[in-house]
Amino acid sequence: MSTVRLRPTFSIASQRSPEELMCAVRNVVEQNSMELSGQFRQFHAVVTVVDQRKHFWSPWLNLEIRKSPTERILFGRFSPHPSIWTGFMFSYLALGVIAFFAVMFGVSQQLAEMEPWGPDPIVFGTGIALGLYLSRRT
Repeated sequence: MSTVRLRPTFSIASQRSPEELMCAVRNVVEQNSMELSGQFRQFHAVVTVVDQRKHFWSPWLNLEIRKSPTERILFGRFSPHPSIWTGFMFSYLALGVIAFFAVMFGVSQQLAEMEPWGPDPIVFGTGIALGLYLSRRT
């Protein structure tokens, strides 16, 4: 069974030191400077597409070196621009809040012996949530 992965991740184990791993990542970015740009900190890097080629859905690659007693792990996560990611999460949160209040309104209508039309927006919200989910897959 596959899981829903909004931000694909990967891990690469290595025996190299953290400094050597970060130097190797920096060298790859510098060799592809016409395509990639990067920001580097001690054991963290963010690799993006150069500004001239960047568009709305250009991915970001966040790299982090994690230490374990026997090896170093280069952990990477692909994601959209942070503002796009925040927009997606805010949209899901807004849909959840609307669904909650729609259910509460429907329950209060039912208790008042009225025709409960309050939960109807949940159907539309589900369609919007499905659209958001499918849009992130393209």
